[in-house]
Amino acid sequence: DELPPEARIYLMDGVGGKTAVVGVSPDFAMTRMDDEQHPECDLYVEDPRAATLVSEILVKADRDLLSRAKLIPFGAASVGLALGIMAQQKRFPRPSLVFLDGDQAAAPGCIVLPGEDAPERVVFDSLRTIGWPDVAARIGRGPAETIDALNAAMALGDHHDWIRNSGDRLTIGGDILWQALASSWASNCATVEQIELVAQAVRD
Repeated sequence: DELPPEARIYLMDGVGGKTAVVGVSPDFAMTRMDDEQHPECDLYVEDPRAATLVSEILVKADRDLLSRAKLIPFGAASVGLALGIMAQQKRFPRPSLVFLDGDQAAAPGCIVLPGEDAPERVVFDSLRTIGWPDVAARIGRGPAETIDALNAAMALGDHHDWIRNSGDRLTIGGDILWQALASSWASNCATVEQIELVAQAVRD
């Protein structure tokens, strides 16, 4: 903490040997040097589903960004609006971003997730349109049973039930299924602009 940025040099192991990275934050260096996480920034998201979606977007853009951030679910959208104002006023102890689900309106200090709808609807609708690529392989289930389960779940009125219902049909945990879906969406459906909207905000 006492060193100026130009005096902080981290030697990172890579494929071609060691690389000197100059100007790293103390938190980044500490995270790399020990087993405890020392995030450089906090990313506030509505719920664990949104956290997974943001994680997969960051992995698609630059996996290192994810290791440098801490994702924190905040609950109701109204809480996110209040946190956004706090972020805008720089009232958090470290740099922070607040993400609202795509079905929320833009608000001060907040970034709206891609898709203009709830994450489940965005991911399911987009993947169904292109035939659920990679999902069956990611979860280790047959393509036909995976597609049938996912399509059947979308017949339910409440999108919050889609993961649990399809997970039950496929006898797989909801978190594992959602991570596979979010990863497939980030790889096959998200535009470069959507990925960069999130990634650049975290970089900044």
